[in-house]
Amino acid sequence: AVVSTQSGHYGRGEILGNERFKSGNISTKFLDEEYPQGYSGGDLTPEQKSELIPSLSVLHHMKMNRAVTDGRFEYIISCDEDKVPVTVNVQKGDYTVTFEDTTVTVNPSGGVFGALQEFKLNSANTVALQHLQFDGL
Repeated sequence: AVVSTQSGHYGRGEILGNERFKSGNISTKFLDEEYPQGYSGGDLTPEQKSELIPSLSVLHHMKMNRAVTDGRFEYIISCDEDKVPVTVNVQKGDYTVTFEDTTVTVNPSGGVFGALQEFKLNSANTVALQHLQFDGL
């Protein structure tokens, strides 16, 4: 399965870090003036990708295989221009995601029925994902 992402949430840091925005010298035309070609959400940093890829992999797995509590599953995560092969190992509801020589334990909080899901990575960082689904996508 190929899972695609859009980096709009992570791109907000680009806007919040903009000197003009930080100075408060903005108007309702700020985005048009600063991004005349349109704002697409910005590129993900390597750190952001290292959080997004395992979280999205587990979210996708949970949505597609809710009843499966054990096994090894292969996915391809399409993130910006990259296509990243990932392996999701599930053992008694515990998730381990391996990608690009990196292994991350992922602990989701709650089910997948709401639009917001949080994931704890390596028992440390918490990543929140808002997931939306559109007909035909």
